[in-house]
Parts: sequence; structure tokens; C-alpha cells
Amino acid sequence: MGPDPGTAHRAPARGADHHGQAPGAPATVRPAAMSEELSAAERAELDWLRRENHLLRVQKEMLLRIATEYALEQRTDEPAENR
Repeated sequence: MGPDPGTAHRAPARGADHHGQAPGAPATVRPAAMSEELSAAERAELDWLRRENHLLRVQKEMLLRIATEYALEQRTDEPAENR
């Protein structure tokens, strides 16, 4: 099951918390039609999406660190006349 197509999606701000809100940012205002509480299925999907986002952020950070380390190793391995 994917996200609701009527939901507006945006990338969370850098430094955003696990809810996608930047620290100190005002709470997201939901349209009147969406002001009712989440159903059990919606809550389960939201929890799953938050866990998946966390996992993807961890994987992205790991890959960034690995790529940076590899690039630095390549840079120090090349002879000085090629720099």
C-alpha cells in the first residue's frame, strides 16, 4: 500500500525531525476535509513510512561516508604529478 495520492509530499527540511518538521517550525496545517483522526490503517501506514524513511536516511548517510572515504583514498593514492 502506498501513500494516499491526495496527500501533498515534500522533502523534509535539512535537520528535520523524524516527522519531517524542521526544529522550531510551525505544525503542518491539515485541510478541513483531513482534520479527522487517522484510521488504524492510516496510522499503521504512517508508522511504516516513518520507519522506512529512517532506514533510508541511515543507508544514505552510510553510502555518503563510504563514497567520501573512497574518494579520499583515490586522491591520496594517485602520484603527486597527476594532481
